[in-house]
Amino acid sequence: MNNTRAQKAPRSLRKGLKRYLVLFGYVVTLCATSTVFGQVRPGSYEARFYLTDSFTEYTLEVKEDHTFSFHFYRKNFCEMCKEINQFGKGTWKRKGSDLLLLANEITDVDETFMLNLNDSKARIIKRRGPNDQQKEVLSFYASSIYWVKGLELTRTK
Repeated sequence: MNNTRAQKAPRSLRKGLKRYLVLFGYVVTLCATSTVFGQVRPGSYEARFYLTDSFTEYTLEVKEDHTFSFHFYRKNFCEMCKEINQFGKGTWKRKGSDLLLLANEITDVDETFMLNLNDSKARIIKRRGPNDQQKEVLSFYASSIYWVKGLELTRTK
């Protein structure tokens, strides 16, 4: 009778292999989560400011078809003041982990969509809220519109 049993690998080899597999799993998990959490995702981003004499709202809709729409609204609380509504639109793309807004002056800028957000750049910053929930903040670091640079919009949807 021929006794052909598979021999076990030496204990040190099994222990090293187990460590390697655990480390490999950890690295794969780390890479997957950092990729998801660092990238801009389609959805709504906004900021609202309630002051004693005015209300201001910024809204950016980043759509899955790689288009965007931007709305700026301000209401000053005085008799002579007018509401301000300004709009912008265009396309967007990811550049690494950053968001790049593009607007064509011929097709995207007109009487209604007056804001030209071409070459505006933003990135996602993860922050902890007051109830220790993590929130995504889209922070603009470059724009030809002076008040857009430095603007931070929180993801709502």
